[in-house]
Amino acid sequence: MVPQGRVVFPFLTVAENLRMCAYPVRSDRDLRERAAQAYEFLPVLAQRRHALAHTLSGGEQVMLAIAKVIMLRPRVVLLDEPSLGLSPKMIDLVYQKIRDLAGRGLTIMIVEQNVRKALAVADHVVVLVLGNVRYAGDAGRLEGEVDLGRLFVEGKG
Repeated sequence: MVPQGRVVFPFLTVAENLRMCAYPVRSDRDLRERAAQAYEFLPVLAQRRHALAHTLSGGEQVMLAIAKVIMLRPRVVLLDEPSLGLSPKMIDLVYQKIRDLAGRGLTIMIVEQNVRKALAVADHVVVLVLGNVRYAGDAGRLEGEVDLGRLFVEGKG
């Protein structure tokens, strides 16, 4: 899970953050291999591996949070508000990385208020309004056929 709010260890380096989240990994070789894969997937972190996490930009902290999850090699990733507080450019980069993760065969679940960005990467969508399911189905249909304004305001598509 990549929680909302860029949950990183602020006074540890990028490399130390990656090691901390990979505590189940027993082999040093496996740990180095996983870190290399995370750095390959997110090259900006490789460049900043010795930087303290609190010195990273908001987008870089989101990338670090995603890299921490990559270290565990999950089959399912839950992202909670990955675009929260980011610049449009960084939001685009985060969503490109989300598409890349999905392309690697991971199941991605996103809780997101930025509906357009979420729809751009989603296959299936569940829309909740005040805790009630207002839509569940194909993302393409939602974007193409349902009036999103009405869905959120009136609860009708």
